[in-house]
Amino acid sequence: MPRMVVKIASVVASLLFTVTLAYSQSDSAQISGTVTDHQGLAVAQAKVEIVNQDGLVKREAQTDETGHYSVSLLHAGRYQVVVQVQGFNASTSKDISLTAGQKYRRTCWKERTTSLRRTYGRQCSKKGSTTNT
Repeated sequence: MPRMVVKIASVVASLLFTVTLAYSQSDSAQISGTVTDHQGLAVAQAKVEIVNQDGLVKREAQTDETGHYSVSLLHAGRYQVVVQVQGFNASTSKDISLTAGQKYRRTCWKERTTSLRRTYGRQCSKKGSTTNT
């Protein structure tokens, strides 16, 4: 009899954990994107900061070999994306408003700086694409 109670309690606890995890994931948002140079080549190892403007909480990511980054499990709110990599100019996005379940994609291309730190320019897409799930 006591073993049966322990088994039932374990099953109930597992179900509650699974439901809570599924609910929290559907309630969260995501920001992802790709960082390339002006020739369209991937910029690997770029530091990407996702900064919540409401609570000033920062999440960090790094681009992979294809220039891709992704930060998930974000709460709804206003965010900025800051991209930095040595030899390139830093760029900061305008505020991005995320809602629960939203997926926001931001693509950015960067220009190299000269040894005199003169800027040739930088450009990030003015608008990111969004998907609500």
